[in-house]
Amino acid sequence: MNVPSTAVSDLLSILSLGASLLLAFLCLMNTQKVNKSGNRWLGVFVSCIFFLYIDENLALAGFKIEHATKSLIILNFTAFIFAPAFFYTVSYFIRPDRSWKIKDYFHLLTLGIIYLLLSTYLLFVEPLHAKEGPNFLLTLIASNFGVLYSLQIFYYCGASWVKLKKHENDVRLFTASIENIDLRWLKGVVICVIVMSLLFIINISINLSYYYIFELFYLVGIFIIASFSLKQKEIYPFTNAQTNEILHDLIQPSNSAKLESKKLIEDSKIEELKAILLHIMESRKPFLDCELTLVKLAAMMDISLHQLSYLINTGFDENFYQFVNRYRIEETKKMLLDVKSNHLSFQGIATEVGFKSKSVFNATFKRYTGQTPREYKAQNNNTL
Repeated sequence: MNVPSTAVSDLLSILSLGASLLLAFLCLMNTQKVNKSGNRWLGVFVSCIFFLYIDENLALAGFKIEHATKSLIILNFTAFIFAPAFFYTVSYFIRPDRSWKIKDYFHLLTLGIIYLLLSTYLLFVEPLHAKEGPNFLLTLIASNFGVLYSLQIFYYCGASWVKLKKHENDVRLFTASIENIDLRWLKGVVICVIVMSLLFIINISINLSYYYIFELFYLVGIFIIASFSLKQKEIYPFTNAQTNEILHDLIQPSNSAKLESKKLIEDSKIEELKAILLHIMESRKPFLDCELTLVKLAAMMDISLHQLSYLINTGFDENFYQFVNRYRIEETKKMLLDVKSNHLSFQGIATEVGFKSKSVFNATFKRYTGQTPREYKAQNNNTL
């Protein structure tokens, strides 16, 4: 039995409507109570996807009124806040303390308001002046509006990607294990959104017979976004005061150059603090803790997060991530050549020295030594 492609497309559209509604609800409810600001915006973003599907699904449900197109203008408006909403999703995951500014309204609403004004004119005003001929400027804007929409999507997806790449560097200032908080799951969402947006633009630009294939990709995309969002961890699992110190003192982009030039610790005091830090690292070996953060180490030193970061940057010419993982790699080298550790696998050694991920362990070890752990062990055992 052959099922018409329109019926398949309608079914997939209904499934996408339900899936997006459920995902939006879960994001807004945020039952895990993590990354609250980011999840609220993620809920707004997914809600935009939901409203995009209402348009076509109302017709399927029998809501065929005389002026249906006019009545659904407001629903289509959400298409133009789709990309900015995603940009703010990324922004608030990275900076939960971010304050809302006047210019944010410009980013969020500009293209949507132009769309509303243009649609209102074309649907309500233009027919009254049809005898006078079409308005050239409005015709030009209307014909190129799809291009503007496409550019908007790719601009905000690109800006989101840039923010994520910067975040990857920033987290190395306060943690030595970035696997849970480097927002890799959100990078997966960005890639998924870019692919879905590209397919959407192709879909509206080219009239294809098998358009239900696009609906299938959209549905799969929603499930992928849901899958990635469930993998998130709390990015700043600290007290409010500690989080504020990290965000404002350590990774404040506008003041980074000023902070580097500001002397937080006197030169005479730096050598004393370096000696204390080295003693702690060698005697207590805090780097073996896979959850070690700048917050924990600063508490051991009894100094502020900002001072410890300055001490490591100035005294050792490294950031926190590099400093801690250098100790982990040195410990790994000892264990690889110690017969007492022969019972441990490479994964076991990685866990013992403080790495959560075997892939990160291998990559870090090779970055410091130029060899994989297996190569290092084989070469050095042969020379003993």
